[in-house]
Amino acid sequence: MEVEIDRLLKATPNNITPIIFSMVKSQFADDFSQILFQPYLSSKEWLSGENNVPISMSLNQIDNQVQDFDDLSVSSP
Repeated sequence: MEVEIDRLLKATPNNITPIIFSMVKSQFADDFSQILFQPYLSSKEWLSGENNVPISMSLNQIDNQVQDFDDLSVSSP
């Protein structure tokens, strides 16, 4: 299984080239998929020029969520 971890766009005088960073993983890390962040603006709000303060959360909350998972070296394939 190949997982895309980042994507950049390189602008040149004639075109825009995507640069994709990916890595092969035999198992997707469960600890990455459970922390979900909500957008603080919808696309319509952003396009209309609205500004909101980003939603923030304590890093302790994230740390508490991650503690519920098994170590990747211990979890079954």
